[in-house]
Amino acid sequence: MRPELARDSISHDLSPLCPRDNHVMRFERHGIHWRTEGDEPIGETTRAYAGNTERFEYKDLKQSVACYRCPECTVLYTPEQGYFTVIEVPAQPYFVDEPGVNTLNCPIHKTWLYRRERSNQQGFEWACGIDDCGYCHTDVPGDWLRQSPV
Repeated sequence: MRPELARDSISHDLSPLCPRDNHVMRFERHGIHWRTEGDEPIGETTRAYAGNTERFEYKDLKQSVACYRCPECTVLYTPEQGYFTVIEVPAQPYFVDEPGVNTLNCPIHKTWLYRRERSNQQGFEWACGIDDCGYCHTDVPGDWLRQSPV
């Protein structure tokens, strides 16, 4: 998925739990960013969007992907990538799946589900991270994820 589509389709008000420590992850609109080849200085330009004007140089353009980030460790979540960490390499980030976590997909969007606390019951559930999707799956039992928040 293109970065701008991911940024627009990911819901901004989720409460995904980190698979390592069960902390609630926080949304970052420009969470993962990198420069791409071809971002060369070719002069300044101005563009208008939603009534605002933004001025930038092409050399400052970056690719970015919105994500949720754990406040206590390096785990990130996006519906397209699931739970993962990022290894910074010179050209662009390298995504490494969080082991044993990305096991359930949304049958509607074909994206990875995130784990959250149930709002009206005790326990956890897996849910789709795409805006306006209500798909949920009952939590998978087992000790591979902690059963209560830290």
